[in-house]
Amino acid sequence: MSARVSLVAVAALAACRAPGSSTIQVAGAIRHYELFVPNDTPGLPLVIALHGNGGTGRQIERMTSFDSVAAREQFLVAYPDAVDHHWNDGRPELDTGVDDVAFIASLIDEVARDHAIDRTRVYVTGASNGGIMTYRLGCDLTDRIAAIAPVIGNLPATITCAPHAPLSVLAINGTRDPLVPYNGGSVARDRGSVLSATLSTEAFARADGCGPASATIEEPDVDRADGSRTRRTSYTCTAPIAVELLTLAGAGHTWPGGPQYLPRVLIGGTSRDFDGAERIWEFFAAHTRS
Repeated sequence: MSARVSLVAVAALAACRAPGSSTIQVAGAIRHYELFVPNDTPGLPLVIALHGNGGTGRQIERMTSFDSVAAREQFLVAYPDAVDHHWNDGRPELDTGVDDVAFIASLIDEVARDHAIDRTRVYVTGASNGGIMTYRLGCDLTDRIAAIAPVIGNLPATITCAPHAPLSVLAINGTRDPLVPYNGGSVARDRGSVLSATLSTEAFARADGCGPASATIEEPDVDRADGSRTRRTSYTCTAPIAVELLTLAGAGHTWPGGPQYLPRVLIGGTSRDFDGAERIWEFFAAHTRS
């Protein structure tokens, strides 16, 4: 367990149900996911966390430490597995034919049925391929999702994104990401193309009827040794809708506050100015689906 988990969170975790493996049948295929349940109280929120390409639900669970936040703040966390470790996130070059949108919709319905969650407080986050898939779900599942938080993933360049209802967005991107470029373009050289971080968030700001971005605010440099600074750009939206972009200047293809899982020369550095799961939950907690 990470040293950043407080004694309160440790005590809360001790009283919780450990993540368990579950399956669901979607379009004739058996799909798998892990589910962390803090307790059986009806009406709790649900967060869905999507792993990156080549990863698993268990991997994103360990990377983010969402369980400790969920234990303290009382929400469920689902960690689904993609088929062959890759989400069909809307990049036509990598279209697997798997309907992952239907999978996540079915997962929400099953967890709602089994645990009586608050269906107005369902949220999705994810990293890399999971972050790109988070954007796709924001385009296609606004009837089930209140807010999304894509991390180190941008909107596919060729996707048709037409949300049917307002959706709050918190995007987190590193400017020195060598795999999913902050300024848009080719993903990992030959894995399709994405829009820039700015254009990705602007797409949702427009769909939400928001005005232009306000002045960018530079946040405190909490860890001066990590080589990064956090800059927050917010769009002028009508409450309670919010669209924000956290630019991690100097950071790479990493989860903020998470492990440096590969050398910096391969993926860039990790921001230590805030904890990703804590910051994302703070944003999610302020938003419900009308």
